[in-house]
Amino acid sequence: MSKPPSKTNRKRRRSNRRGARMVSGVKNAASMPNQQLPSYHLFTTLDRVNKLMTRKIGEIARAHNATSTQLMVVATLARHPDGLKSKDLSAALAIRPGSLTGTLDTLQDRGYIARVRVAGDGRQQRIVLLTKAEELIEALAEAERTLSQTFSACSSQNLGGLSDALCQVENNLLGKPNSKPSPPANQSRDPQQSSTRDRVISLSSRVLSAVDAVRRLRDE
Repeated sequence: MSKPPSKTNRKRRRSNRRGARMVSGVKNAASMPNQQLPSYHLFTTLDRVNKLMTRKIGEIARAHNATSTQLMVVATLARHPDGLKSKDLSAALAIRPGSLTGTLDTLQDRGYIARVRVAGDGRQQRIVLLTKAEELIEALAEAERTLSQTFSACSSQNLGGLSDALCQVENNLLGKPNSKPSPPANQSRDPQQSSTRDRVISLSSRVLSAVDAVRRLRDE
C-alpha cells in the first residue's frame, strides 16, 4: 500500500499546477493580436502624451516658482477678463473643486487672483485675475513656445481635426455624446482666422482633459 503524499509534496504539486496555468495564460495573451485592443492602445498613447506634456510644463512652472496647475488657472482666467465662478473654472480645467481650492488659495495668498462676491448672491464667488499675475506671463510664454514646438509637425487642418476628435472623446466620457465640439472663448472656428496659439492651447487642454476624465471614471 502506497503512502499518501506528504504535506510538502502536496504543496509542490499545487504550485506546479498554478505555474502551468500561469504559463498557459501568458502564451494566450502573447498570441492576442494588437488589433483586438485599438481603443486601449489609443488610450495608452494619450496617457503617455499627457504625462510628457505635464512633466514638461511642470518643469517650466517650477523654474518660475509655480506649478503647472497654477499656470493653467492663470491662462484660463486671462481669457475671461470678467472672471469665472469657481464651479465654471473647475469645469473648464477638468479639475475637481476640492483639488482646485488649494491652488486658488495659494494664488490668492501670492496676490495673483481675488475672490469677489457675486452681486445678489453672497454664496457665489467669482475668481478674477489681478495685475500681479503678470509675473507668470513669461512662464506662460515659455510654455506656449514649448507647446507650439510640440505640435509644429502638424498642419492646421490636422490640428483642427485632432482637437475636434479629442473634444468629442471628452464629451463621451462626461456623458454628453451628442454635444458638438465648440471652440474655446475668443477662438474662431475658421482655421484661417484662429491663431496657432489658440489652437495649441485648445488641443493641449483637451489632451489633458480627456485623459483626466478617463482617470476620474477609473477611480470612482
